[in-house]
Amino acid sequence: MKKVKGRGFYGLCCLMISASVLLTACKAGAPDEGGRADRRDRGEIFSDDMGTASTSPVLTAGKTEWVYVPERIEIRDERADYDAMRLIGDEVCYISMNGEQEDNAHEICRYTLTDRKLTGIPIDWKDDGQVREISCYTFDDEQNAWLIVNVYSADYGRFRRFLYKFDPEGNNIFFRDITEQLARGAAISGLSVDGQGRIYIFGSDEGIWLYTDDGSYHGIISYGISEDVLIRGTLEGEDGRYYICSNIGGNEDYCALTEVDFDKKHLVETRKVFPVADWACADSSGQYDLLLYDHVAAYGYDFSTGKKEELFVWQDSDINGYDVKCLAALEDGRYFCAVEDWENDDRSIVLLTKTRAEDAPQRLEMILANLDGGSELTALAVGFNRNNSQYHITVKNYGSLTDLYNALLAGETVDIVDLSGVNIKNLCRKGVFEDLTSWLEESETFGREDFVDGILEAYTIDGTLVGIPDSFRLRTVVGDRSMVGNDAGLSLEGMLELAGSNPGAMPFDGITRDEMTQYLMMFNEEALIDWERGECHFDSELFKAVLAFLKRFPDSVDGEQEDVSLPGKIQNGDVLFAIADMKGLKDFQLYGGIFDERATAVGFPTPDGCGGTLLFADNAFGIVSGSENKSGAWDFIESVLRRKYAEGMDQEQVYAAFYWQPPWQYPSMKKAFSAITDYVMERDKDSKFGTRIYSDGWSFDFHAVTWEEINAILDMVPDATPWYTVENSEILNIINEEAAAYYYGQKGPDDVAGIIQNRVQVYVNENR
Repeated sequence: MKKVKGRGFYGLCCLMISASVLLTACKAGAPDEGGRADRRDRGEIFSDDMGTASTSPVLTAGKTEWVYVPERIEIRDERADYDAMRLIGDEVCYISMNGEQEDNAHEICRYTLTDRKLTGIPIDWKDDGQVREISCYTFDDEQNAWLIVNVYSADYGRFRRFLYKFDPEGNNIFFRDITEQLARGAAISGLSVDGQGRIYIFGSDEGIWLYTDDGSYHGIISYGISEDVLIRGTLEGEDGRYYICSNIGGNEDYCALTEVDFDKKHLVETRKVFPVADWACADSSGQYDLLLYDHVAAYGYDFSTGKKEELFVWQDSDINGYDVKCLAALEDGRYFCAVEDWENDDRSIVLLTKTRAEDAPQRLEMILANLDGGSELTALAVGFNRNNSQYHITVKNYGSLTDLYNALLAGETVDIVDLSGVNIKNLCRKGVFEDLTSWLEESETFGREDFVDGILEAYTIDGTLVGIPDSFRLRTVVGDRSMVGNDAGLSLEGMLELAGSNPGAMPFDGITRDEMTQYLMMFNEEALIDWERGECHFDSELFKAVLAFLKRFPDSVDGEQEDVSLPGKIQNGDVLFAIADMKGLKDFQLYGGIFDERATAVGFPTPDGCGGTLLFADNAFGIVSGSENKSGAWDFIESVLRRKYAEGMDQEQVYAAFYWQPPWQYPSMKKAFSAITDYVMERDKDSKFGTRIYSDGWSFDFHAVTWEEINAILDMVPDATPWYTVENSEILNIINEEAAAYYYGQKGPDDVAGIIQNRVQVYVNENR
């Protein structure tokens, strides 16, 4: 079949916009592992000599006898823009950005792969005192640079938008004022140039603005549909036709090539399809029609066969696929990609060389099982792999907790488990996890004394230390000490009694019945189910009282307009308790104000009033007891614990490591926690603390953090319970299904409790 011309992409890369370019506010389609396609006949849009579109693209297995060995090349330019890099021949082209140093000049940069030489040509804007901001840019095959530039007056009061063209030597060929078509309110998502020098500017929702090769305005093409459009790339056929690769309507199964008719200013009907990917480009090597990639792997695709062939998996080459910015084929068979991996402080270009597996470096393979992975978890694995010559981690995502639990209990090959959302108590009792105590005792890097008091105890189940998180936050219940007394926690019976004696007040505000049911079952399952004996107690008077308690909560809180804030409701006696998240040193202060300095953390109700605080951990990993690579698994855990804190870091660096972006967490390392505490206390000496003001006028003035407030937070840790998800719990589903008849007055509590008892008893008998 005649191949698509290997022009690659013409940018579509904007400043601060990474590998995918949104043309409307939409969700990216999920990576398509199975190569599914719409089975309807989609006809043909290419000329006849370009082959016939397949209606059923499928994924074929990769060649396991080959691997792609990475060569990392660091471009020594801190201002390099990896988002919009383009490989043209032997040179990597990009524009360096100002970053925080606004007095630095933009440069048109070229990095030659052969001699590893970087050349930068300053852009001469003919400065006239105005402020220039590059919105987006691209390069054509002749290395001319095309830019859209926002221009502001010195006081930012006046705005204009220009289209610029520079030749490879930095000479300005032309610039055109395009403000009339693209005013300040116009959102631009990308810029592309075809082989004739015609310009395509992609809007977020308006459509595609067209300009001729001399920068003259030609018109606009409306997308003409109400569905979302997500551009995956652009390419040009050898017949000179220009195409966009896009998702339409958020379709998760396929992308489509749509011809853009520049002269007639319209989109030709979409018919040629291919599997969904994060990005698509022409294969300049001619082996495939398209190169595709997602965060998992890179693929080659042929329209004639409808097959997507896996070329390589990013992790196998120690690359975080979430951070890949572009992909291109070199004439010698290697592949080029640009990577911007902030988690591992790695901004580089990578050349991947096809190598026989037996000739590549050999390492022991470890499987890291998780529920919902993502970029950060992959970054941890990739960071470990790059620095370890003996072991290699592959992250394996499971579709559900049930799938993960079944795999672990069936003894599938798994070495490490991401404990996020996992019910470690149940799995630990089934012997799934290795006890990390001996590994910690023999560690040359860490000891028990290095961690915040209580964090190891929280992850110790029946004497087994299951995991060690690198950071954590807490969720608890705060109440008035004068109401709950001096007891450390709140028992389930105590909560029911308080609710019964305060019929005019809600126990909690802003929480649904389903959410309250989840909390109660998470903390009180053992009072209702004895798994060891196989006994259930859902027909007890205690559970009937729980049903009456739950009936007071609403089905939904969406759209509620509150005239009175939570602090106002508590102080008016309309709400008894506050659910509080603790992740910063001053978080307890607010509740001291709400409860007039009588605030006490009692936690969610439990059978004995202990352990009612939830601990949300970050980067806690368990070692599977049946693993043959326990030493390597422990090395990984140590590498994670070392990642954010090292001896010699100053206090501000430590603070930034844990609080530079959400979700904010307390460090588990005692020295890191102390460094953050010292930093905040020192900063507070000269700080204005701020005020929190609610919609009804209630306000609270923050103050310098005190040790009493910090200790109130730390005191929750030893008794905290690691969070696990119960959303897909069969027992929870049974309760919600059957209790609805009681909540809506269709059945009495005795009948409902009896039905729940029978159904849960059957489930327990089948799953003991």
